[in-house]
Amino acid sequence: MWASYGESRVCGLRYSRPMAARGRELADLATLEGIKAWLRESVRDYRWNVRGIILDDGRVIPLPKEPAVVAKVVEISVTEHFKRKAYAVRGLDVLDDLSGRGYPDVLLAGRAVANKRVALDVKVARRKARKSGAPTKTQSRITLGPFDSYFRRPNDPIPGVGVAYGDMEWHIDLIVLYDWVDGGVDNVEILVVETWRVASMRRSSTTRNYIGAMDSISDLRAERGAFDTIDDFYAYWRTLPVKRTPDAIEPEQVGPEEAIEAGA
Repeated sequence: MWASYGESRVCGLRYSRPMAARGRELADLATLEGIKAWLRESVRDYRWNVRGIILDDGRVIPLPKEPAVVAKVVEISVTEHFKRKAYAVRGLDVLDDLSGRGYPDVLLAGRAVANKRVALDVKVARRKARKSGAPTKTQSRITLGPFDSYFRRPNDPIPGVGVAYGDMEWHIDLIVLYDWVDGGVDNVEILVVETWRVASMRRSSTTRNYIGAMDSISDLRAERGAFDTIDDFYAYWRTLPVKRTPDAIEPEQVGPEEAIEAGA
């Protein structure tokens, strides 16, 4: 446990770092596969331990079953668990999104990643229950992000962040799958995937410009998406016509509301 924490702001992000760094871990984060392996190990011991909402009088009420609310709580829980592991890595800078609505959720930088920038986003999806047998699909298609703003302009700094999408070496998602059983979260499973590898050719929303992931759980686990290469992925989603509706005149930003339509 660190004695104290320091905090400063870098490129519109909040930079949190342990001040008294003793015995910090060494990790192989210089390669994509090394980072993915480290991430999988970092979340391997995650356990869902949220019991509800605590009131002023000490009473605990259950979480509402609304997928968007549950998804946000799961996202925060997983993100905080991961960040505790990241703080222990020597030479790794952990940058948090200040707004809670931007991209990415966490940006890794520093000597540990060979001074690259690595984008991490946490996505949460409820498995679609079946009358019999184990679930094979997510309840709704996961949203991987908007394709009408920073994604389409990879050389422009992302507003509020100061780093361009194209300046991030790798884009990785922590996909959290869960079942809703007896009014609670159960059977949590965390996948570590590259964003493009799980992308489909379908939007995750009928009204918003969101990139949809594969809805097959086996495809998500195997990182088996609709594209053979990352170039194919970019070529498709960066040229897809943008929908203009009264509710989406301005370019969309990633935020909690995406979970409502994406069923995260």
